[in-house]
Amino acid sequence: MDLQFALPIDFAGDWKLFDAFNFTPHESPVADTIYSGISAMLPLTCAWDGNTGIAIALDPWNRFGELHAGARIGDAQHLLLGSRIAISPGETDELDFVIFTFDGDLGWRGAFSRFWQLFPDAYDRSPDIDPRFHMASAGGAYWSFTDPEKEEFAPDLIRRMHTGWAWGYAPAPRPGEWAVSEKSVGEWTRSRGTVKKSLSAESLPAMVESVRERADGDKADTAVAYYMHVKYVEQGLVNQYFPDAHTNDEPTEYYGYYQFVPCFQVYPWANSYGDYMTEALPSIADRFAPAGMAFDSVFGFIPEFGKAALATPATTFENGRYFVCEGIGWSMLQDIIREQNTRGYRTAMVTNLKLPTTSSNAVRTDSALIEHGPTENGIYLERFLRLRMLSGRIAFAWWHSMEPKNYKSWYNWDDLTAPQKLDMLRRIRDDLLLHSMYYGAMPNGRYMSGMPKLIKAVPMMDDMMDLGWEPVLAAEPAAGVLRVTRYGSDLGMCFGLGNQTYEPITDDLVIDLPRLADDALAYMEYAGAPTATTFAGSVARATVTVAPRNIAATRAVLALPPGTASAVRAEGHLPAYADGRLTLTVTCPAATDADLRAWTPPGVRNIAVTLAGAPIACNAADGAISFRASLQAGENALQVAWSPAIEARDTAALLDYAFVTDERPNCNIVASQSVRTSAIRVQHFFREYYRWAVADGQNIKLPMLTPDQNTGGRRVFVGLASELPAGLDVQLGDAPAAFGVSGDTVYAVAANADNLDATVRGLLATLDEKYVYWGATSVARYFFRGTPEDELPVLVEAGMALTGLTGEDTGSLPDIDHLPKLPYYP
Repeated sequence: MDLQFALPIDFAGDWKLFDAFNFTPHESPVADTIYSGISAMLPLTCAWDGNTGIAIALDPWNRFGELHAGARIGDAQHLLLGSRIAISPGETDELDFVIFTFDGDLGWRGAFSRFWQLFPDAYDRSPDIDPRFHMASAGGAYWSFTDPEKEEFAPDLIRRMHTGWAWGYAPAPRPGEWAVSEKSVGEWTRSRGTVKKSLSAESLPAMVESVRERADGDKADTAVAYYMHVKYVEQGLVNQYFPDAHTNDEPTEYYGYYQFVPCFQVYPWANSYGDYMTEALPSIADRFAPAGMAFDSVFGFIPEFGKAALATPATTFENGRYFVCEGIGWSMLQDIIREQNTRGYRTAMVTNLKLPTTSSNAVRTDSALIEHGPTENGIYLERFLRLRMLSGRIAFAWWHSMEPKNYKSWYNWDDLTAPQKLDMLRRIRDDLLLHSMYYGAMPNGRYMSGMPKLIKAVPMMDDMMDLGWEPVLAAEPAAGVLRVTRYGSDLGMCFGLGNQTYEPITDDLVIDLPRLADDALAYMEYAGAPTATTFAGSVARATVTVAPRNIAATRAVLALPPGTASAVRAEGHLPAYADGRLTLTVTCPAATDADLRAWTPPGVRNIAVTLAGAPIACNAADGAISFRASLQAGENALQVAWSPAIEARDTAALLDYAFVTDERPNCNIVASQSVRTSAIRVQHFFREYYRWAVADGQNIKLPMLTPDQNTGGRRVFVGLASELPAGLDVQLGDAPAAFGVSGDTVYAVAANADNLDATVRGLLATLDEKYVYWGATSVARYFFRGTPEDELPVLVEAGMALTGLTGEDTGSLPDIDHLPKLPYYP
């Protein structure tokens, strides 16, 4: 049956409708406007005028297949939301609907903002998974390069690309789609011939150890996401073990996506394969201990839902065929994965989101790979936003971004000159950067390699995306040229800005204050450059400048009661490992005592506030500080100062330290076994730098010793303050950790183990200033594979093959509108 909920509405004048699929609203429809779909449907429909908005939505945790949504126009107006369900005699089932109002002036953005607030457990980032899954994926850069003795080893390059120590999507040798029992053994036939699995029942224990070694040991700096092709499994194994699995044979009515993939299609529930997977998933968690599990194919389903469909597919469709509702089956498997635990964290659910991914799958995903990229096809741009709305504020990463097959169709390369071809590559890099900011999706490590402009921007985007992407902007550029997106809320929130033109843009960001916070918010350019915010009534205007073909951001740094100030000028000194400050000039129309809040970087200490140079009492919390100030009419000078959580000491001497001399190690790395995983990152750093960044690459490994093997001489000591060797005196004071130089010793010392890894990260980030390496750009070959001659000829001719793609887009392309521009949705 079709279960539909119809809500009477009554808009007398002009109004608009969001149909759960198209972001361009329907204007005052005069006939039924119902969108029915089997893919990427949002579980919400709404209508609004300039003042009032009302929405119907499904509880996002509901499992539903087909969805129809929109408005029915007849003698009365009705919002409509419904789904087909299947119920066997004597059974009951239910769908949970919610009805709510929202600010009608905000349109569908206002509806989604309210919807996400109603279900934070569905749409907020999960705090109980390994935090590395909130970072950008190391992606293809890490796929098979996990052995440090192999030339392709890449963890420090991944760190340099700011993807953290990284989570890796199938970073171990792929154990196959099952790799749990003897059912992982066999052969399967693809259209190009027979491919034999190397795995056997006898080799399974060795495979378990191999994966665990890469998850736990020194051979990887990654959180493993165990990879599964749940949909496409080997035909021979399915025929052998799961003969009752639903396939694409008649009379099954099957809607799939990758029809060209020559693999067997299996329904992952309501048959022996589904039963097998319910047992296999906990076994994978136990045997392989992955920090996450990854599903490659969560898409494609038939419009049927209900207990009858799960147990024995009904035959009540119009053509009498069976239904295969794969999305629902997958969501059940996702629930099983999310019940597992590894090393104190809930097992993360990683999903390759396809354009037709269902809501029940997207909402159960903790970190997502978008299996398309903004340079592929302009018609996908609205669908990317739909996937973001389905998934909420979770971490996104582009999975396809720079591969030639994904952009070669935009131009006939043979018709372009060499300079235009270089501009084409730069344009694609810039588009990836701009779209990443706009959609809140990070490039994965493979496609950042060799892209200095992109890599330099990633720390800012990563920081902003950690605040959570928001559907409501509440801000727009005065001239309407910049594209604006928002991350977070209240103090500390950021607005991301994109400039697609070839000229710098200076404009006012017009901000609707009541829609952001109870207080008025003043802004500062992300990196601390002076920024002016003016206030008039309920509107703030922050002046911003964005370079050509680039992105920028502002951060809310001061919250004050509305009407307190007419203007605030903010600038900051924001070093990562040295004392910082925030300087605020507050212009008041009249003298007043006001309760203020100022932003501070998270984790800093020794926070102090001064007004006109005199200290005032303050109350510090992580990421913010509150205080009461007696402000005078006119300008008031406020300053917030702090110390870093981790201190850098004697940076000049650190950068001058001779770690390697005459192409030979000139020091040892000293660390106890308990902190070896942190210390070995230093070894990786120099080995990879001297292997890839210098003209004549060499394999140089700084020797790794324990404290009892080495107590003096030139060394890099990594460890706890309680374990300092003889002759090394590091006084932390009230700092939890520090790194620097003392005599012949470079040290990274922390008061406790929780801070040591971040201390080593700070040490290496500081060394990056001298040991610069962006990786090698490559748009024609696999990571670390091939020679410069394998690259695109234009890169070879320009001397950029296996180096970095440098230089700005000159605008030489004959038709710049042909590539996808950042969209604007009314």
